[in-house]
Amino acid sequence: MCILIYIDFDWNTLNIMKKQASFILEDIADFFIKLDKKLIFATLLLSSFGVVAISSATSGERYVPLQIFGIAVGFVLMLIIARIDYEVMCDLYIPLILVCSALLLFTAFVADNIGGNRNWLNLGFINIQTSEFTKMAFIITIAAHINKLGDKLNRPTSLLLLGAHFLMYFIPIVLQGDIGSSLIYIFTFIVMVYIAGLKYRYFIFGIAAVFAAAPIIWSVLRTDQKKRLIYGFQPELDPLGYGYQPIISKIALGSGQMKGLGYLNGIQTQNELLPAMHTDFIYAVIGEEFGFIGCVLTLTLILLVVFLILFNIRKVDTLHGRLICVGVACIIMFQTIINLGMVLGLSPVIGVTLPFVSYGGSSVMSLFMAIGLVLSVRYKSRQTRTLSFNRKTKHYR
Repeated sequence: MCILIYIDFDWNTLNIMKKQASFILEDIADFFIKLDKKLIFATLLLSSFGVVAISSATSGERYVPLQIFGIAVGFVLMLIIARIDYEVMCDLYIPLILVCSALLLFTAFVADNIGGNRNWLNLGFINIQTSEFTKMAFIITIAAHINKLGDKLNRPTSLLLLGAHFLMYFIPIVLQGDIGSSLIYIFTFIVMVYIAGLKYRYFIFGIAAVFAAAPIIWSVLRTDQKKRLIYGFQPELDPLGYGYQPIISKIALGSGQMKGLGYLNGIQTQNELLPAMHTDFIYAVIGEEFGFIGCVLTLTLILLVVFLILFNIRKVDTLHGRLICVGVACIIMFQTIINLGMVLGLSPVIGVTLPFVSYGGSSVMSLFMAIGLVLSVRYKSRQTRTLSFNRKTKHYR
């Protein structure tokens, strides 16, 4: 009798394990079914084209395997973040603010001075740009804070708290000397509060404050930063100095014409005449070797990624979910606009990469993580709609 009891218990345990395994597999299958596969495919296609351009710009050096490694790690992190409930991340917005602010401040005071900037943290085996990884946290915390304020957004006390929240990211980045990242944070914050319903009078007041503070801001800039700004808009005034990169970049773009000179056939690219061509000026490489067609294809893929992110908003029921999608789209758009301005000689060279295309492990990994955040919003929204539909169906029956 004891033997029969043991056998019966063993079979029951096995059946329970089978059911648990079945639930887990169903959950995994449901997760992958509800992912935005079009968005994932568009980002992978854009990143793959970037690898091709980097391969040409670096003559197949170690940068290519490192970029592929960054894409692979970023892709895995994207899936992990997509599986996490974004509302749980939003609930932790205060600890996230404190951790990110501390990390950015630590970088500002500890990082090595590279070209006047202290934005790269040396971990011994790898260098990371902390301001890239904190972008995702910035979007989460700002969205969560605005959602918590609700109808109180336009109250002066609410705006003071929100402004202090923004400055906890912004001030450390300014201390790092990273003008490019600071601009992206500013523009993203402005769009997010605008979408949330901030009244126009506050924007007018903000613009007036910027103009009033302009002389003070200019006075605290370093000499090299002032020259970068002046010659960024008129590179021809310093063709062998601060204007060299944008001038050579425009020559490379123009020489590509419609179809380009061909892969590995770019004159400026293959003769290494253009500095930072695998990072900030990768678009010039694309223009020279793949021509106007390659440039249009690149921009089309970037715009497609942005469109697919914003397209998810119509399926999101929460304010913070919508703001997260807007924030991610803004970062990609503003990075693209600033980078193109640099390449075309229309804005200062301030070290902003082309999203998913330029070389940079920190950049590509942080962008894939941001995409994971959008996927998390979409998955939770679809899951909520499914549960709501099932409840309605059951009630009807």
